[in-house]
Amino acid sequence: HPSAGGGGATGAPFSGLLVQAANSGTSNGGAYWQNAVNSDSAAGGAWLYGSRLVSALRGVVSLSRVEVYLPLISSRINMPTLRLHSTVDRPASGLPVFGDAYALPAASGWVPIPVSWGLYMRDSNAGIGFAPVSGVLASWRGTQSDAMSGAIRFSGMR
Repeated sequence: HPSAGGGGATGAPFSGLLVQAANSGTSNGGAYWQNAVNSDSAAGGAWLYGSRLVSALRGVVSLSRVEVYLPLISSRINMPTLRLHSTVDRPASGLPVFGDAYALPAASGWVPIPVSWGLYMRDSNAGIGFAPVSGVLASWRGTQSDAMSGAIRFSGMR
């Protein structure tokens, strides 16, 4: 999966490149029942970007900062770890297959995520979300109630 490092340092600098999620939702393995993104012992949720990330990041040679916007509704017990996935759009049922995990430094607002994830997003139709995990109960607004939900902001060189 993602490699470490920000890539080469040639090109023109840019900051604040914003890519909004195309969709979001929560599933317990069956059909998605809501647009909000949850994580608890029985369900997980994801933000999906279609081809938006690959299109927006075309020509980017390196990244210096990657952040995601998380509009937290509530969080009790423990905070889940954010996970990378490679699903383009919300499946009819079931969650994406989650890969690399990242312990969030915060649960709400603009939260930094690994630069290596941004480089992976540049090269694939990746997304982010939360797998079901015991000891967690958290919920974020979905894309239907907050257009910025799951938005990713990039800075780097192109």
